[in-house]
Amino acid sequence: MMKTIRLNLNHKARLIVALTTLIKVKQTLLLLASSYASYLLGGGLTAPLSKHILLLVLGFLAIASTTAVNMYFDRDIDAVMERTKHRPLAMGIFNPELTLILALTIFVLSTLLSAIYINMLFATTIVVGFLFNIVAYTMLLKRRTPFSIIAGAIAGGMPSLGGWVAATNRIDSAGLALSMLVVAWVPSHIWFLAYYRQNDYAKAKVPMLPTISDPLIAGLGIALASVFQAYSLLILVSEHVIGLL
Repeated sequence: MMKTIRLNLNHKARLIVALTTLIKVKQTLLLLASSYASYLLGGGLTAPLSKHILLLVLGFLAIASTTAVNMYFDRDIDAVMERTKHRPLAMGIFNPELTLILALTIFVLSTLLSAIYINMLFATTIVVGFLFNIVAYTMLLKRRTPFSIIAGAIAGGMPSLGGWVAATNRIDSAGLALSMLVVAWVPSHIWFLAYYRQNDYAKAKVPMLPTISDPLIAGLGIALASVFQAYSLLILVSEHVIGLL
């Protein structure tokens, strides 16, 4: 009996690990943190505790479900790349079609609840993030152009903008600047990763700037992204969202 219990526990533990991998839990929590930080900077600190909880729960579900949909469309190249071959859909741990249906259901519900309990602008950022991530980046551009990451970066910046509009119920220069900090960071992160994983991306036939061009060009792109980040910080200082130490 004890052996059976241990086997059941091991099975459940493996499923939990697979589920956290499916939603890229570290990335999901990082994006959620960017959203919540923007919410606090926008004045959300004084909001009722219930709104904080709703923002975090609905934001987590929206980001996690979008990530799971991304995993569905990328499962073939994930199976080829050394870095991603152990992801659950690539290994066949979860049924791909069932995963897609569940992820889309959770996404739709979290978006509708966000529109009802947070505000329409917050729900809109969720939809825009999904469209840029899944349609523009994953389905249309990722396998065709090294500049696909621009669409992915815009998707990555939506949680920050979402947190801001959840607090202020408006889109303004400060909210866009917070979003731009993440948008400018994403290409730098991905291009660094692609540079050190060139064989992986080449094997999967995914064109990335560091793998198909002179490293100096990718370096120029990273430098340009850093300039955008600095400009975004200046906007935030001028808008008194953050202060200089």
